[in-house]
Amino acid sequence: MYDEIPSLLYVAGALIAVLSWTLFAFSKTIRPEGRRAFILCLSVIWILFFASSTLALVPYPLFEAYSGFMDPDVLDFYDQPVIRLLPAVTCGVNLCVSAGCSMVLVGKRSKR
Repeated sequence: MYDEIPSLLYVAGALIAVLSWTLFAFSKTIRPEGRRAFILCLSVIWILFFASSTLALVPYPLFEAYSGFMDPDVLDFYDQPVIRLLPAVTCGVNLCVSAGCSMVLVGKRSKR
């Protein structure tokens, strides 16, 4: 179960990114002169989310591939629920930070 949580958060982040780019690209509340810079800033925020979350997802397949060659003590350490949950926590924090930065950016770029 712990293996699926980071992937689900990653997919949720991808959906939020695509929806935010789409909604804000066609939004009437964003100033036209700042729309291009806004989309660029939003892209940077979500690219950083994808890059940092990928680092949390990559160890799973590598760990599974090399688990046959590892010492049993190492396997016991990585089978602890807290250790297995850390990538999910990392992806969750990344998702919250990216969404928060996007909301702040929208607040600064919207018409008042």
